[in-house]
Amino acid sequence: TRLSPAAAWWTVLLLGLLAHRAGHPADGVSLIERAIAVDPGNPALPLNLGTVYHDLRDDRRAAAAALGARVDDG
Repeated sequence: TRLSPAAAWWTVLLLGLLAHRAGHPADGVSLIERAIAVDPGNPALPLNLGTVYHDLRDDRRAAAAALGARVDDG
């Protein structure tokens, strides 16, 4: 059985937030980015990604994620 897109992004988001809270922030970021790929128009997802970056004290990425943008490291 396949998950509906709504259930898929929600499940992946929750896994990302749980990974972050469990001390695996890189996994949390990766999972939340996957949720964004499933539902790119969902405004809650970049905000959650921004929160994870904020908790990691990466304010540049936190602000960009909250705005739905990406940071260019180059």
